[in-house]
Amino acid sequence: MSNPSEPYAALTKYKRDFRPIFDDRDWLFPSRKTIGNAISEKQIGVLAGSMTETAFGERITIHRFRDNVGTDASEYMVGGPRSASCLLDHKDEATAAKHYDHSEGVKAAKEFGEATEARKKISVELMI
Repeated sequence: MSNPSEPYAALTKYKRDFRPIFDDRDWLFPSRKTIGNAISEKQIGVLAGSMTETAFGERITIHRFRDNVGTDASEYMVGGPRSASCLLDHKDEATAAKHYDHSEGVKAAKEFGEATEARKKISVELMI
């Protein structure tokens, strides 16, 4: 995640500037067919799958998106699994802890990659 405040700023702008175009509700994904209601969970899954298939040649399920959100929230947000639980609307924090509290490897791999890239820039002259 480049800058944690970027997604928040984008969602705030969307909610403030674009969301009222549809209606005065708080749905993140409003339905254009049923004004005043949200797109159904099933339809969000269908749309996500179709869009990712078009863009990447492979259908990515909405659950994979949720997994990514949960993992990033657990790893990068202050509340860890509690943040993931809130973002994903889990009734029990244990659900997020069970599925997303094992993300330390992602962060460690990223840090290792950055350290490796930094070492590549060090110039060394071998005396052969």
